[in-house]
Amino acid sequence: MSNPEKDAARAALREARSAWERGDAARAELYCRDALTADDEDARAWILLGIVLRRRDPVAAHAALTAAIERDPGHPDAWFHLGNLHREQRRYADAIAAYETAVITAPDNASLHNNLGLALEAAGYPERAEAAYRTALARVAGHRQSLGNLAHLSAKSIYAVLLMPTRSYGSIEASVGITRATTTRPWQASSERAPLRQTMW
Repeated sequence: MSNPEKDAARAALREARSAWERGDAARAELYCRDALTADDEDARAWILLGIVLRRRDPVAAHAALTAAIERDPGHPDAWFHLGNLHREQRRYADAIAAYETAVITAPDNASLHNNLGLALEAAGYPERAEAAYRTALARVAGHRQSLGNLAHLSAKSIYAVLLMPTRSYGSIEASVGITRATTTRPWQASSERAPLRQTMW
């Protein structure tokens, strides 16, 4: 690839990130595709495209994240976002496998352990979920999403012991590449964008 093509790919990816941060998904998608036209081997562009497409077109998002993994099998962000996609579609075993793969190369990322805990909890493994939330808190003391999720899990356990109906509190997401949390329900939290690789964003 020539230097002008590399420069064009980098510039398009910068524009895509900027558009996504502004909330302009349509323009972010266009710039991602421009970046990939210039350099279709850039895993970062495929990851961002997968993130952008996640809500609108989960099938295309899966294809983009898979393409990123094919180009960079060890990139934790690709596995993290693939885990988020699987979890959102209730494919919990696949989500757990993706998060655990990401953990291999990003063991200190609290958001990753938090979302692994969410997948484990949803799959019916409360003890393993608690361990994942506590690992997240060990990585980042006071990690907000993990504190909320651990409290939610503990409340469910208490209700079960007392034979009372379990109240649904909800979840808070944590995600690789996104530092802010997206609250989908009052308590549970899932990280959405804390980059596993500092060069990601």
